[in-house]
Amino acid sequence: MKKSVQFLLLFLMCISASWTWASDAPERTVLFNMGDYDSQYWRIPALVTAADNSLVAVVDKRGSSLGDLPNTISIMSRRSTDNGKNWSEPVVVAQGGNGKTYGDPAVVLDKKTGNLICMFVGDQGLWNATPYNRQGIYVSKSTDNGVSWSEPVAITDQVYANHSSWYAGFAGSGHGLCLKDGRLMFVLAIRATSATGVPLHNYAIYSDDGGDNWTLSTNAATTAGDEAKVVELEDGDILMSIRNPSKGNRIFCKSTDRGQTWGKAYFETELKDPACNGDIIRYSYSTDEGSEGKSRLLHSLPESTTTRENVTIYLSEDDGETWPIKKRLVDGYSAYSSLTVLSDGTIGALVEEGKWDSNLPGEDGFQLVFYRFTMDWLTSDVTEPPVVSEGTLQLNGTDRYMRIPSADDFNIAIGESYTVTCKVKMPFSGSSCRFVSKRSYTGTANSGTVGWEMWGDMNASTRFSTNLSPAGSPWGGKGNGTGVTFTENQWVHLTWVFDWNENTTNIYVDGVLGESKSLHADFQSKSLENNFDVLVGAGYSNSDGSASIPAFFMNGEMDDLRFYN
Repeated sequence: MKKSVQFLLLFLMCISASWTWASDAPERTVLFNMGDYDSQYWRIPALVTAADNSLVAVVDKRGSSLGDLPNTISIMSRRSTDNGKNWSEPVVVAQGGNGKTYGDPAVVLDKKTGNLICMFVGDQGLWNATPYNRQGIYVSKSTDNGVSWSEPVAITDQVYANHSSWYAGFAGSGHGLCLKDGRLMFVLAIRATSATGVPLHNYAIYSDDGGDNWTLSTNAATTAGDEAKVVELEDGDILMSIRNPSKGNRIFCKSTDRGQTWGKAYFETELKDPACNGDIIRYSYSTDEGSEGKSRLLHSLPESTTTRENVTIYLSEDDGETWPIKKRLVDGYSAYSSLTVLSDGTIGALVEEGKWDSNLPGEDGFQLVFYRFTMDWLTSDVTEPPVVSEGTLQLNGTDRYMRIPSADDFNIAIGESYTVTCKVKMPFSGSSCRFVSKRSYTGTANSGTVGWEMWGDMNASTRFSTNLSPAGSPWGGKGNGTGVTFTENQWVHLTWVFDWNENTTNIYVDGVLGESKSLHADFQSKSLENNFDVLVGAGYSNSDGSASIPAFFMNGEMDDLRFYN
């Protein structure tokens, strides 16, 4: 008997939102400008609220060069005791010079001890290091809420103890994580081979003794990542948000065992990512009555798939399942950012404003700017996605679709047959659309394309068909059907059956077989598995030349969507 997975189409998600600024605009304070404190260049914001409720900002002082390590860099910090209105003079966290250099700070409050723990790297730099001359990984502590910092202590040997072949690694700069049980956690981006300029492997690194001894996760959350951050969910799971080196959408991954092991990475299609570092934190605070405020997740990222610009704050009220509210914090070129919650419930963000790309107009370099804003500002005057609470799924052919998070139930393994059915009613307008899709478009000339999709061609013969691409098989239309016509503006029942035993793809309209196509031999030995979400009323496109994004939106109505394996 077939296993059925049925989804009620009770809600509709919209990818767009209009920007409207509320009257209580964020406060803005420049902490480090180009040329300040004898340094032309400043980078890499990390922001934390200390145990005494002071704010502590930790950054790179890069001197006369904007470059990463092995450029001579010092790590500096400033603190504020009045919620960001005034800031102390900078103090040294780790001093560069005389053959030493440090950079890329990440900082967290140890809630057990009240200490601040700062993790950073030094020495060779990511792409110059070798297994015999590694980039060092260091920790410095502050026991006085950021007034002063201990000398850097190397934990390099702890990181590489069981990985002698690795070349380099660094913690994703910004805000670290302290779990409810006190475990401290950062994410390392690891260069595991001699290759340069390639995606990195993301491992959690955690300490249960206040930052003296550190342990790496058993496996990588992804081997196609970069800088990453972690946040604890309400049920105790850990969510990792990972910079996408291919651009397009953010990469997510979860751990159900406090960061020791990690599940399958997937794309979060509501969060754009131009290959940039961002931050993710839990928003919660204690009220005057002592009760806990409503818990939400906040994420800061540039709102673009191509360019580091328009840093935006995203809000999730369901532990990262959806991100329906967003608001632009910075207009124009902007890059890395770090978030923290202040004691009065307002939110602090430390953001790089500026650019480091000679292909873009203007001078390269950054201001590091502190913003303070309220939850009311974030949630006011925001256009929320329309919701369909009953009846059919209403699709507009422009930007409406439904997203079902990626799961093994939607992947087609070797030896497995599969069926997807739905009812649609639509006019024949526009070009091609997708009814249901789990097919990515990646690689040069789509060489990395894998997955399945049900699509309609509304241009010529108004066809219903499928595109299938087995994993690791070069592009070439090996599973593309010819198509079957159906009737305009009338409800029709569309069914696709992938029959592994017969090695065929079969198309039915209103229960009548319209096409049965024999498939390439690759489908007998290669799966249709990927980590993309299922899109309903849309498909994926790599029109930006780098990574799959929602496109091919359906215009019409859909109902009774079912999956069988």
